[in-house]
Amino acid sequence: MDEYLLPGERLCKLERRGFRLIQKPGDGCFTQDSVLLADFAGAKARQKVCDLGAGDGALGMLLMAREPSITCAMVEIRQDLCERMLRSAALNGVAASTSVHCLDFTEAPKALGKGGYDLVVSNPPYHHVSPEPMTKSERMARQQLTCDVRSIAGIAAVLLRPRGRFCLCFPAARVLEGGEALRMHGMEPKRLRFVASFHTRAPYLCLMEGIKGAKRGLMVMKQLVQFDAPGQWTREMGIIYEGNGEPA
Repeated sequence: MDEYLLPGERLCKLERRGFRLIQKPGDGCFTQDSVLLADFAGAKARQKVCDLGAGDGALGMLLMAREPSITCAMVEIRQDLCERMLRSAALNGVAASTSVHCLDFTEAPKALGKGGYDLVVSNPPYHHVSPEPMTKSERMARQQLTCDVRSIAGIAAVLLRPRGRFCLCFPAARVLEGGEALRMHGMEPKRLRFVASFHTRAPYLCLMEGIKGAKRGLMVMKQLVQFDAPGQWTREMGIIYEGNGEPA
């Protein structure tokens, strides 16, 4: 597998079907949000999927590891991350079902076509811009420098077929903002799941699904709790990671 790696890179286990992800520590590495969103979105057999702002490709790879029959278009503006995604796809044997598009997400409909996707997913940079010290790549991945949830939802709506789904993760404290963004572009919030680190903590994250052209009616799912105790996953998190309850 070393032939897939460049200097400074490493392989990260995705804990699904033996999939590995090529990463460069400190540069665009995926977070647990991608793992939770892949589980929540649940791509179905033979669906066409698009990941907006794909980063290093973790979310798309996790979706393909869970459902091998899908095709996934990855949209990412950074050339180096796109090149890394291509090597990860080859490493995992899914190059034929993966397309990588190095462009601004606003150009996705022109490049990918309108109304052709069953599922669009996004783990967007959702933090407001702050002076907190971080690298340029970290700032692009975490903070709303060039995009926000409204603009991402607008592109997702154009890409989706009627009744297609858009799934994203967003801060729990801004859940209304996320719902408003979906409705602004003709997608009705249909599923919502909050995520908390411990049973005694308030949720910090929400997973949200909107369906293009759907009627109103929201299902609020049982809250997902990550840890029973420090360093110990809950049973459900262990299942999500396909492990035995220990942190991966």
